[in-house]
This record gives sequence, C-alpha cells and structure tokens, in this order.
Amino acid sequence: MDLYHWKTLVVLSALCLWSKVAITLNNRCQDLLRESLTFICNDTYPEEAKKSYSDGLVHVNLSYSVYKINGRHNAYFITHGKSSISACRTLIVKDDEVFKCDGKSVWILGTKPRTYCLPFAFRLTDLLIERCAAESWPVASETAMHYANTLKTYHDIDLF
Repeated sequence: MDLYHWKTLVVLSALCLWSKVAITLNNRCQDLLRESLTFICNDTYPEEAKKSYSDGLVHVNLSYSVYKINGRHNAYFITHGKSSISACRTLIVKDDEVFKCDGKSVWILGTKPRTYCLPFAFRLTDLLIERCAAESWPVASETAMHYANTLKTYHDIDLF
C-alpha cells in the first residue's frame, strides 16, 4: 500500500474512533461475505426491475455488477452504481466502504455505501443475473445487495 492510502486509512480510522461510528457489516453480512467474490457480469438496471421492485436506491440504467460468493451455495453479491469496485475481477469485502479489489485495497468514500444481506431466494437477483450473464447461473439462495451511493434516492421520481 502506498503512502497516500496509508494516510487515508489513518484518517478514516481516527474519524471513526472520534465519532464512535462503526462502518462494519452486520453479523448476517459478515457471515455471508467472509469468502472472496468472483466477477460474473455487469449491466444497467432494467425498467422492469424498477417497476416490479420499487427499490428507492436505484434508477433505470444505473450500472450494477454481479459477483459469485465463493464457498456459498448459490450466493451472490450485487453492487449498484459505478464505484471503485465495479470492475474488479476478484473482490474481498471488508465492510461497506473497504474492499480488496484484485488484491489491492480500495475505498468508497463520501457516498454512504450500504450492504443489505438477504438470507433467502430473491427473484430480483436472478433477473439481474439473467440480464447480464452470458451463461445461466443457479437460482439465488442468498444475496448481498451493495449500494455504492445512498445519498441519492429515487422514490416517486419519473426520470424519463
């Protein structure tokens, strides 16, 4: 890690200690995301998914990337929005903001990223994978939904 990244890490650590804010994943996500992730595909959020699921943290044509969670049966990680982890081939999740992307430490700062872990089958996961993957993948049994930017919401907004 170069000097800039060390300084950034020290500043972030100090801010977290000073403000007593934890940026760690909840227990469910820690358990689900303990293994590395392997890139599957990426695409843009489809209109049919927005209409069906009304997710207020995404909009039609927002980019997303899908990863297979290694060591888990039919488990996937989907990151919504362009960020420093969007193009990683391998990914290790440390918390909502800190990752290892292809062996290098990366951060998502200033946008309040969040991860929500769903310990059940979720049709949206399958829909997003079907949209972008060149081959078929097993139906999801668990999903981690990561939102790179939660400062913007898209509830009841007609973007087109």
